Amino acid sequence: MVMKKSLIPSISITWVQTNYSELPEMPETAFYAFSRGGNLLYIGVAYRQLLKLEIDYNIKRFSIQLNGLSIWIGFETYMTYKYLTRSLVFSTECLLIHLNQPIKNSQCKMAYNIDNHLDNLRVRSYDFPLLIPVIRIQNEKFYRS
Repeated sequence: MVMKKSLIPSISITWVQTNYSELPEMPETAFYAFSRGGNLLYIGVAYRQLLKLEIDYNIKRFSIQLNGLSIWIGFETYMTYKYLTRSLVFSTECLLIHLNQPIKNSQCKMAYNIDNHLDNLRVRSYDFPLLIPVIRIQNEKFYRS
């Protein structure tokens, strides 16, 4: 009997660094993050809403000063899923937060709840040196590489 290698559903995100004055007003789904120096401050997602409005909201919510702030925009560049679903987007966000531990996030930092999120998922991040390049959850176990 030949065993097939099981493939874990994957999503790849390519990140672009920008600053507040150069933010696009995109009406699509995109991930975003804030950093200052070598510190990852926050990871979020604008799901089917204007990215700039979502970023504005969290800058005000956390009283983040714009001076020296880097804003990273993450675009889905590859996925094994047919559609970019709400479940996939929020599972990806939660896995990024849980394994990268940004300073300002509170949800998903302590736990990644498989009752609310996908159990088998691999996330690859490109061009964002503060993030772990490849993270995954498989059968309730976390992996980093």
